[in-house]
Amino acid sequence: MRTKKSLQLTALMLGAVSAGLLGVQGAWALWGVHAPSGAGTVRAADFRVELNGTPMDVGGVALQQEAALTPTTPLHASVHVANATDAGAPFTVEVVMGAASVGGTSSQVLADHLTVESAVAPSSGECAGADFGESASTHIAKGDAATFCLRVSLPDDAPATLQALSAGITLPLTATQLPLGP
Repeated sequence: MRTKKSLQLTALMLGAVSAGLLGVQGAWALWGVHAPSGAGTVRAADFRVELNGTPMDVGGVALQQEAALTPTTPLHASVHVANATDAGAPFTVEVVMGAASVGGTSSQVLADHLTVESAVAPSSGECAGADFGESASTHIAKGDAATFCLRVSLPDDAPATLQALSAGITLPLTATQLPLGP
C-alpha cells in the first residue's frame, strides 16, 4: 500500500512540475513577442532670416547711396527682411531695427548734424507713407517678409561745409523667434 501511495505522490509531483514548466514556457513566449514600432524622423529646422535676399549674419548688408545728402534732400534706402525658415511648424520672428550709430566720419561736425530714422513700410511697401522714428519693429511669420525704410537727413540750418564729408552709419537689426502658442 505504501508503494501505491508513493507512486501516486510521485505522479502528482511530476504533474505539478510539468504544469509549472508549461506555464513558465507560455509566459516566456509572451515576453518574447516582438512588435514593430513606427519610429518617426527628427529633423532640425534652420533659423534663416534674409536681408535683401542674403542670409542675415554678423557682417550685415551694405547699403550704398550715390545721391548727395543736402539739408533739403534726405536720402532714403530700404531693407527687405524675409523669414525664410524651413521649420514645419508656425515660426514667427520679431525683427527690431535699433537706433543708428554714426561712425567713420571725416568730421565729428557731420555726425552731430546727421539724423537717421527707420520705419516699417506700410502694407503698400512704399516708404513714402512710413512713420519714421529712432527705431522700428515688426513680427514676420514663416514665409512672409517686411520692408524697413531708412531716412538720413540734415537739418535746414546745417553748415555748407558738410557737403564734401562722408560717414558710415550702422543700424543694428535683431531677429528673435517668438514662442509658439496662443
